[in-house]
Formats: sequence, structure tokens, C-alpha cells
Amino acid sequence: MRRVLLAGLLAISFCQVARADFEAGMRHYKAFDQGSAFDEWLPAAKAGHVEAQYWLAQLYYFGKGVKRNYGEAFKWFAKAAASKHPAATYYVGESYRFGYGVKQNNSTAVDWFAKAAVLPDEAAGFFDLDEALYLPQAAIHDLETEYRAITHVQMELIATRIAALNQCFY
Repeated sequence: MRRVLLAGLLAISFCQVARADFEAGMRHYKAFDQGSAFDEWLPAAKAGHVEAQYWLAQLYYFGKGVKRNYGEAFKWFAKAAASKHPAATYYVGESYRFGYGVKQNNSTAVDWFAKAAVLPDEAAGFFDLDEALYLPQAAIHDLETEYRAITHVQMELIATRIAALNQCFY
């Protein structure tokens, strides 16, 4: 009985320490000191604090206070998503959609978006359509290779002429 009571008290104090670390990290984050926020959130996230896991993943995802690392971001988003954190669940879907820290997979992304309740069933085929109509994500970031039938300069020329014909100047 004493062991159970001691274990319970220890768990409560451990949770309070993780919460204190998270709140201290949030104060640092709001003061634009992401490096110190990282230092506070890492132990809290390891202790299982779901919000700390989510915000730690955000730091890795956007490269704030730490070097951008999509693999680490995905790991922490997935841990928070396992605890049903809605925004973390959405970012797991984003990671699968764009292949950030995990192999790109649109059908898995749709599943995660559905879990996050941000994607209605009617829109599930959007990503397949998006991929068929537009350049793949890797091609968008490849500035050396021309993937289009016309060049960027030609597109600008056409856009300018259409704007002039419609008397819509930008």
C-alpha cells in the first residue's frame, strides 16, 4: 500500500515538474527566446507532456531555436498525435503529404487529416488531383530543371498581356 501511495505521489510531482517546465518554455517562446524554450520543453516532452511534445515539434519543424529537422519534428508530432492532440495530428498529415521526415504518402496523409477532423470525406481525393495537375513537391524546389512546357519568363509575358487586355494592372 505504501509503495502504491509513494508511486502516486511521485507521479503527481513528476507531472507538476513537467507542467512547470512547459510553462517556463512558453514564457521564453513568447519572449522570442526559442532556444531557452527548447531547453525547457525537451525534458517536459520526454516526461510525456503532450503540449510540450507539440511545441517542441514546432521548433524542429520551423527551425526556431534549433536546426530544422523534419525527422525529429515528425517524431514529436506523432507522440503528441498519439495522445489525440488535434494540431499535432494535422502536422503528422502534413508530414506525410509533403514527405517531411517521413516517406511521402498522400493516402496516409488523408487518413491523418481525417483523424484531425480538418478534412471532409468529399475532399479526400483532392491530393490525388493536386498531384496530377501540378508539379510534384520535389520539382517545385528544383530550380535548375525546367519541368514546364513554357518557361517562367514566358508565363510572365502571357500574364502581363492578359492583364493588359483585361485592364487589370499589377
